[in-house]
Amino acid sequence: MHSCIRGCLVALILAYDLTLHVSSAVGASVGPSDRGANAAIAMAKTLRLADDSRWQKLLFVREHVLGSRRSLISSPRFFLAAGGNENPERELTADLAGFYLDQSTLSQGDLHPQCLYPARLQWLREALPGGLRNLPNVTCPALHEWRSKVTVHHAAIVFSSYYANNPASMFGHSFLVLRRKAGPNYNALLDEAVSYVAFPDTENPVLYSLRGMTGRFPGRLLMQPYYMKVQEYNNADSRDLWEYDLALTGVQLQRLMNILWELGPNEIPYYYFDQNCSAVMQLILAAALPEYDLGFSHPWVIPSDTLRSLTRQRGLVGDVLYRPSSLSVFLQRYRALNSFEQGRVDQILADNDVREARAALQLFDAPARAEIIDTVLDGIDFKERIAGASEPIEFADLRRTLLKERSAMPKLSASPTGRDALASNQHSLVERPDSSPPSARLSAGGGYSSEHGAYGDVEWRPALHDLASSDFGFPSGLAIEFFGLTARAYHDQRFLLEKFILFAVRSVPSIEAIVRPWAWGLEIGGAALEDCTKSDFSCHQSFVRGGRGVSGRIGNVAAYALFGAQTGYTTEPQPRWFLGPYLTTGVVVQVAQTVKFTIEGVRSREFELTKELTERDALTGTLAWSISGDSELKLTARWRKHGAEGTLAFGRYY
Repeated sequence: MHSCIRGCLVALILAYDLTLHVSSAVGASVGPSDRGANAAIAMAKTLRLADDSRWQKLLFVREHVLGSRRSLISSPRFFLAAGGNENPERELTADLAGFYLDQSTLSQGDLHPQCLYPARLQWLREALPGGLRNLPNVTCPALHEWRSKVTVHHAAIVFSSYYANNPASMFGHSFLVLRRKAGPNYNALLDEAVSYVAFPDTENPVLYSLRGMTGRFPGRLLMQPYYMKVQEYNNADSRDLWEYDLALTGVQLQRLMNILWELGPNEIPYYYFDQNCSAVMQLILAAALPEYDLGFSHPWVIPSDTLRSLTRQRGLVGDVLYRPSSLSVFLQRYRALNSFEQGRVDQILADNDVREARAALQLFDAPARAEIIDTVLDGIDFKERIAGASEPIEFADLRRTLLKERSAMPKLSASPTGRDALASNQHSLVERPDSSPPSARLSAGGGYSSEHGAYGDVEWRPALHDLASSDFGFPSGLAIEFFGLTARAYHDQRFLLEKFILFAVRSVPSIEAIVRPWAWGLEIGGAALEDCTKSDFSCHQSFVRGGRGVSGRIGNVAAYALFGAQTGYTTEPQPRWFLGPYLTTGVVVQVAQTVKFTIEGVRSREFELTKELTERDALTGTLAWSISGDSELKLTARWRKHGAEGTLAFGRYY
């Protein structure tokens, strides 16, 4: 049916173009709707509306590789004109012609262009002087029903925190929430969440990255109750949520809803770096809010950069609400207890015995007993991933008993811990994801090598964070880097690529209470070899390294140890493939709020079949000072088998 509509519209467009060039006698035979369409098309061409950025935003047109511009929407039904995804003017003409189409010619009224594209209709009414005159009256039952069911008072964008255990969510996730009008029975969990979801066919992190980078996964918008996203992220994945309320006018909100309707089930190919959840949300808001500058900072798009793009617009972002995960709620309560109380919580959860729990609780007065019970219950909720009406399995008897006992106790006075207090905006600015530095960093510095003398370094890293940098807005113990390049020039004008990082992630979380995650790391890249025997230092090694281990934290000091394997290709002492073990140990010290010290040791062995080729050991120490939110100073010293070097570098985030 949609193809029939397009065929009818193409014929109409050709008729309109012909009518503009014929005599007034022919024009006399044209009906009122046809004359309105002709006038609108002519005026749109005169005003060059097809070149207007607001029109192209509604079509989701972006600049791609080699300067080409086309829509990111791949579904043909999103366009009326053939080639409308690459030709905004042709699509504008087709849409204007379609808006004047007589609905009686269609077998189904909901397929009328006025019903399919209300956002474009709304904008053209605003952009054309005098609006769209003589526009036929059209009824759109499906659109009207959707508007009546999804009654929205305002909107928010939500950030789900970084999640190293899923390659799709390492950088976080962002989606929209459509809020209903607050009232006596209002419950925010019943609001509607709109997210852009990819449909991958693999969970392998390497295959996911490769297929995600090349647009091999289909994606589309998904609307579901907000409580389902809270259950998924807060409870199942133990990820914090940050809700950024958007101060939208009635017109802007209507435009947003019309855009969501137009997108509907249309397919949007998923690209890991530049056409991901955050990019789609930002493009939707840019189309709905053309009054603001919501352009992209980089060709790649990261959720935290999208948040900064929104928060820097004056008056756009209102309240920011922190919705903690079940893990965060437990840890906040746990950390508020003294060491003896914490020991009893650990014991109760470890024993999972009702009689033993009652005996342990008798050691405390009523207020302390209530705090311990609340903490244990939060711990059970976390361990069993309890969400909504789900019930525990392993801790069913203990939880039921503690809930009954807790209900008989008086309610405690206002406590600084727990979900209610955490979700009441009592959070530090340091924790907000939009307070983190921009994703890209450019550094320049110089140093001295005991082997080769003075040198200068230039480093460029598109994303995102390393263990030595400030944790402002980032979870501590998580490092994610993509496409990092370090070029070096020695004093005698010799140049080389010192290091290249295709992808690197390191997760060294803290072991605390019932939380005992594995530390792990993966790195794919290459580096110059320090024992190079060539005069131009053209000795390099490419590698894939991965390992697993343990990590922990005491106060401001964190330590980790990872053991794994590496494989790759080396040019020294002669070109060959290698395989061998790889051990990494390190310590991270938060010296002050803006100063970090890290030291890391690496031991590796490279073998060709059963023959040992070489040993490569290194010890690296880094002192990093975050001068401001977007700049840092790093002093690095490295000791290796063939000598040592020291580097002082200044880095700027942008």
